[in-house]
Amino acid sequence: MKDTNFTNKKDVTLEKYVDQVENAQCYYIIIINKDELKNISIDEEYKILLETSPNNCLIGDVAVALYFVNGNVLDQCKEYFKTNSNTDSEFNDIVGGKRDIGFGYINNKININLEEYSKLRQEVK
Repeated sequence: MKDTNFTNKKDVTLEKYVDQVENAQCYYIIIINKDELKNISIDEEYKILLETSPNNCLIGDVAVALYFVNGNVLDQCKEYFKTNSNTDSEFNDIVGGKRDIGFGYINNKININLEEYSKLRQEVK
């Protein structure tokens, strides 16, 4: 990776980052309050994921991690992200270790089909 000479995070924009960093990558972390999903089917969840595809993402392909948590853990995540931008061991401790579902948007298209998503989603407790 070449030196970007960024000395202040306020100077960094997505455009500058993509322009100056080779193989820039984007990783979305989506934390979902599973208590709010009681009236939404897995098919509806998947449809929402299709509709929220990052169209024309400057970075290109995007990796996504979904975490399904209860309200208490969601509140802890909100507090964590007020002062942190990294998902380090402290974040992993909050959400219980690993993501529940991972997938990506390749060329702005989701790379997991409904059948795969449904199978993985049913495994989430």
